[in-house]
Amino acid sequence: MPGHNPESAASGYQREWVDFRKHRNRILLYLVFEFLGFMPIVGLAAMIDRSFTFPAGLVWGAVYLFTVSRLRNFPCPRCGKNFFGGFFGTAENFRALECANCGLPRCAGQ
Repeated sequence: MPGHNPESAASGYQREWVDFRKHRNRILLYLVFEFLGFMPIVGLAAMIDRSFTFPAGLVWGAVYLFTVSRLRNFPCPRCGKNFFGGFFGTAENFRALECANCGLPRCAGQ
């Protein structure tokens, strides 16, 4: 393409990578609070009524899994598809150094 500079196109992704880091840090903070809050919440449910313990644990676990799924959800700045691949991608996909769909390097343009 005449006049097309891939370097300048990649530098246009800087804002998206800043947003990704903010998103990742916020979700990781939520995970820490959810992990630390599990025992006190389930313990409080058990003090109210022992029959609430198992449902409270299930709900808390579902909230934790939902938060983890949000961590894996990031649209690629180039192609718009999930950067880490599908929902059932492998653990290696989360540590991916490039988009699972179009190959855009992680943090390209910075």
